[in-house]
Amino acid sequence: MGRKDPGTFQWNAGGWFGSQVGSTLWIAIVGMIHISIDARVALFAVSFFVWANVIGLFMWRQRTKLPPFPAIQLLLVVIGLASAGTLIVLDLFGRLAAFDPRFGPGVPRSIYVLLLLFPGLMLRFYMMERRARGR
Repeated sequence: MGRKDPGTFQWNAGGWFGSQVGSTLWIAIVGMIHISIDARVALFAVSFFVWANVIGLFMWRQRTKLPPFPAIQLLLVVIGLASAGTLIVLDLFGRLAAFDPRFGPGVPRSIYVLLLLFPGLMLRFYMMERRARGR
């Protein structure tokens, strides 16, 4: 059982691991696809996937000590950094166009805008938590 807090967010295995694995699975898939194409990209992607999930697992194992809201916020930061790292690696090794053909050479890399999802979720969760604690 995890630490209980008065806010909206509470420790829940399905919510935690569903968010964690669901948000990083694409990184693992990128890594697996690139094993035979470019081992460097594969190594970076798998490393980002493992790194994010090890940190998430560590936080889960500390759930009796960690308050749930700051933990989910930290998990979003970790997954956001792993996602950004993966996109940057794809870009640096010239694989971004293969990942999404709309981002070929000379095309603005608007895919990076997707990374705004993470601070957006963090803000949304903050507002939910603030509202719940204000009651």
